Amino acid sequence: MTVTDVDITTVVLAPIVATLNVYAPAIRDALKRGDLREMKALLKYSKKLLTQQGNLPKAVENLQASIRKLERRSRT
Repeated sequence: MTVTDVDITTVVLAPIVATLNVYAPAIRDALKRGDLREMKALLKYSKKLLTQQGNLPKAVENLQASIRKLERRSRT
């Protein structure tokens, strides 16, 4: 059995996409309502989530660099 792009997306990216899909509407709705208490609670939880996720921009940068490196190797 081979792993397809869809399988990889489902397995690897699903937790990230699910997290964004869950919290983006909650944040957007809190902003619309202007509920300061709710916004502060979401901010506190979001910051906690970010610390648990690590440095995502740096991880993406490292992933891109690794992909470029492997692509260069496969062309030679």
